[in-house]
Amino acid sequence: MGACSIYYRVYRRQQARARFLRQVERVESQNQPRIICHIITPAPIATPAIQEPPPPTYQEVVAATQYEDA
Repeated sequence: MGACSIYYRVYRRQQARARFLRQVERVESQNQPRIICHIITPAPIATPAIQEPPPPTYQEVVAATQYEDA
């Protein structure tokens, strides 16, 4: 009887904790603003685009590796 009551109390405590966490989650989800359109993002600052050199071609890579091996 004693062991069963301990397990029962642990079970009840876990159920109560789960119920409490569900209630907290429900309240938090209700407090979340549904529409976030009122947040206006600033316009992006016009910065000059940095031109990166194109990646080397296959022939350039082969030529560079042959130069290193020689």
